[in-house]
Amino acid sequence: MNKLFRIVAAALAAVALVACTSLGSPAPQTLNERIAVTITAVTAVRQSTTTLVAAGKLSAQDAENIQQQADNVRTGATIARSLAGVDPTAADAKLQQTRAVLLALQSYLASKEKP
Repeated sequence: MNKLFRIVAAALAAVALVACTSLGSPAPQTLNERIAVTITAVTAVRQSTTTLVAAGKLSAQDAENIQQQADNVRTGATIARSLAGVDPTAADAKLQQTRAVLLALQSYLASKEKP
């Protein structure tokens, strides 16, 4: 029962994140805001992955790969944050690369959520 509750809670959190975006929440403007949104999105990717594994829509091996890529995205965002004060252009470039991986993960997970 506790596992089911966690799955439902993770799914609701992911839905809330998407709903806030579609309701016109302000888009992040600064580099630090974009980094924060990226890190938050990594958490949503992890939660979606867990939910899809529990629902039998994603294999454990696939989930492991997604988690590793989520780790890479998180690391990239951390690197971008460390570069922000030194070289904002490099920080922005790193974040753009990182977000490309994140968007690919989100797209893949969305394809797995479909019935």
